Amino acid sequence: MDSKSQLRKYRWVDSKLWSLLKKIPCHEEFYRYVQWHNLAFTVTNNNNIPVHVLQYHSYSTNFDRTLEIFLRFLDLRRNGKIEPFQTGKEYHSYYTKTQREDIRNFILEFASVDTWDQMKGYKF
Repeated sequence: MDSKSQLRKYRWVDSKLWSLLKKIPCHEEFYRYVQWHNLAFTVTNNNNIPVHVLQYHSYSTNFDRTLEIFLRFLDLRRNGKIEPFQTGKEYHSYYTKTQREDIRNFILEFASVDTWDQMKGYKF
């Protein structure tokens, strides 16, 4: 773990959040990932921007229906050949059970209500 993390240099990470972050590998990437979602929901909510959230597993379980709903949201038509979706991109085996629990605890603490609502169904 990088004890000189750039995140600790800024006020964005207090001691409680740091105590959770420092337990997980690639903690800065997890911070960025959650913060991106937090900010995306903030911007879209504050500006009344319509949002359609895509869940990765939807492509795996019902690709055609997921694509249809997404194209309708964008007000687009299906055009041309659709490339097959490559399933199975999951990374659970990269982390130990303890690390996955630590990742979940960090996300639960740091995520906004909207972000957590979208992430809580994922297997960490």
